[in-house]
Amino acid sequence: VIAAHHIAVDEASFRVIREDLSALLAGRDPAPTVPFGMFAAAESTSDSDAVERWRERLRGIPVELDLPTDRPRPEKAGYRAETVEAVVPAATVAALDAFATAHGATRLMVLHAAVASLFRALGAGSDIVLGTPATTRDARFERTVGYLVNTLPLRIDVAGDATFAALVDQARDALLDGLDDVGVPFEEIVDACAPRRSLARHPLFQTMVTVEEREGSTLDLPGGMARERPGLVDAARFDLAIRYRDPEDGSATGEGEGVLTIVAASDLFDRSTTQRLARRLVTWIGRLLAEP
Repeated sequence: VIAAHHIAVDEASFRVIREDLSALLAGRDPAPTVPFGMFAAAESTSDSDAVERWRERLRGIPVELDLPTDRPRPEKAGYRAETVEAVVPAATVAALDAFATAHGATRLMVLHAAVASLFRALGAGSDIVLGTPATTRDARFERTVGYLVNTLPLRIDVAGDATFAALVDQARDALLDGLDDVGVPFEEIVDACAPRRSLARHPLFQTMVTVEEREGSTLDLPGGMARERPGLVDAARFDLAIRYRDPEDGSATGEGEGVLTIVAASDLFDRSTTQRLARRLVTWIGRLLAEP
């Protein structure tokens, strides 16, 4: 069993670990790695101009999204979580991939736009800020084991009657613009924006959106087989964490069913509410893709 805390390794690190373990078990020497300390040293200073650009991107954002909840927000977050899953039909996966390709976007950009538009429909307003993790790896650190990820708060304006295609364009532009300054740690972005702090909510955004694409590498065990199993998430860092996973067969062509997972803060949402939200988001995505 290989288990690790997310603060110690990211998804790309597991690829390196699998490759190295497979090599050792086969009697080969692993490929050279670059120590995390070298990455930390390279990332030890921030660009003041990049920090200022983040301040401008997020100027005037709402303190929090006004989503309908089952209970009022407590004075201090309890971090208890409810985790639910919903199947994304193969037809929707195929439509999502085709739409993303046609619009020069990624699954993450399409999912960002879909979540933002659903939140507007639920009464969260038109100025939507969602978080997403982004790797800070470059070619120098491809084989570094560690947490080489920053968090990007991305802003989407869903006011008016913009088409879904236009929202995806906006999500694409926001992500690409944010990636230009991905090296700024999230804590420095928060300090620069100086939002009103509270122990009850995450600063700058309260919903995280991610897309988990399955790695091609596997752990080769002589005479055996290794399988990856998702761990139980029992702590809520955000009001909502929404994650899309590739089909189980590893297909990246939309030939299988995907999985949408929502981790919700139990302080705010009942499990039944979270289940309805997951099902509604899957349906919402399907409708948006059918009539973009």
